[in-house]
Amino acid sequence: MSPQNVLLSWEGEVKVTDFGIAKARDIMEDRSDGNRLNQLKGKYAYMSPEQARNLAVDARSDIFSLGAMLYEMIAGVNPFSAATPFETLRRVQAAEFPPLELLREDVPKDLAAVVQRALAKAPDDRFDNSGRCYEELLGYMYSSGTRFTANDLAEFLAGFRETDAGELKARDVLRDLEPLSDEPDRTPVEVPSATSEGRSESPSLGPPSLVGTTFLGERREVTALVMTFGERDWTFPQHLRARVKDTLARYGARLIDEEPLQMVSLFGLGETDGRETETAVRCALVLLRQLSVGKVSPSAGVHVGRVLLHASGEPARDTRLTSLVSEAQALARATEQRCAVSAAATREVRGMFFLEPLTDVSRAGLAPGSMLVGDLRAPDEAIGKFVGRKNQLRRVGEVLAAATRRRLRIVVVQGEQGVGKTRF
Repeated sequence: MSPQNVLLSWEGEVKVTDFGIAKARDIMEDRSDGNRLNQLKGKYAYMSPEQARNLAVDARSDIFSLGAMLYEMIAGVNPFSAATPFETLRRVQAAEFPPLELLREDVPKDLAAVVQRALAKAPDDRFDNSGRCYEELLGYMYSSGTRFTANDLAEFLAGFRETDAGELKARDVLRDLEPLSDEPDRTPVEVPSATSEGRSESPSLGPPSLVGTTFLGERREVTALVMTFGERDWTFPQHLRARVKDTLARYGARLIDEEPLQMVSLFGLGETDGRETETAVRCALVLLRQLSVGKVSPSAGVHVGRVLLHASGEPARDTRLTSLVSEAQALARATEQRCAVSAAATREVRGMFFLEPLTDVSRAGLAPGSMLVGDLRAPDEAIGKFVGRKNQLRRVGEVLAAATRRRLRIVVVQGEQGVGKTRF
């Protein structure tokens, strides 16, 4: 595992690639054990000590590689990189690297301990598996009040996206293959130039900021649902109000504000599973069906944002919460008897519901990308079927096989967002 094998999508997804490519190449080329002997595969600076010595490896070797990547993400430099491949391999084999605290004095001890254990020389001293490593990292994030989601990553990556990429020329991507060099692979921490024509201003990347573990509280991404119940010339019946509260409670929402013709609730304050926005939209559709009787003219608005939670679990009544609720209110007021979702919420639910653009968003004071929610998609439409694509899969397999034989190929999988292209 190395940084080149970790891909980030514009939607904030993180994907690991190249599983077993080297092993598949050996099998296809029918290499004997003698021909493979003493042949080192992979990126030198991300190998484990046992891999660098050509010993047997297991999943704990990947834990070591992950530790090297975590170290580089925090410190900005690879822990083992040296001027020559020989020195790099020597450092890897000895698991010799400067303590993380020397490069980043502000790194929390709990985080440094996770990296230190992942980079242990002996496999038995590392985490038993990736699940254990994940639990330790998750524990650090909860204790430090740190929480990042796919939405945060998508917003960060948006600064690197070209506004007008233009046409991709073959000469820009096709190059004659050159013999492999003995120079170590480098993965510099850098970003595209902010002054490049056609690019938006890129976020600055220095050493990553770290949150101290002494902070009491948590910054968390939550989903706000605002329900409105018609005009001001009538009173919303108590029995319907009680019904709304009961439905909100059943869907796991917490009511944080209640007015005569409006209710504000948050999803994601308790235990989370990553589906809070979907749950909020489902709840809104149920309430709209329940209340579409008589004088009631219900509307719903859903928006996603980050708020500060106190140690007690209650949201801080600050500008973050006010901004989150205000956007959801504007969405609810922009339509009648429908559920409107913001662009941020759309990214979370577009695969589960039929959506249509919300008109006159600028006049309503809403951000572009706001949508109206229609019916729930059928399970096979929402999740997608991976059947009936044998020919496509066979073709992709042939191209990958050709690539392992050093015959350059470019593979383009076209389709709308969310249709399952990444499953190829």
